[in-house]
Amino acid sequence: MPTADKSTILLQRSSNFFSGFNKFEVQIDGRRQGTIANGKSERYSVTLGKHLVQVKDVNYKSEPLELNLSKGE
Repeated sequence: MPTADKSTILLQRSSNFFSGFNKFEVQIDGRRQGTIANGKSERYSVTLGKHLVQVKDVNYKSEPLELNLSKGE
């Protein structure tokens, strides 16, 4: 549950046979936050404001997604 100066980023990974055995590394603002497994979801608590979210594995690296989180998001 978000607090006054925090918010939550929820990432959901769909189930995929071809990359199912790979865990994707989650980076927020260029720092490793953990991994997300095939068909799973993960929550990350962050401060309010701008954040860059990116996922990657051995063969794939997403484009950074910029989020600008406000109070209550």
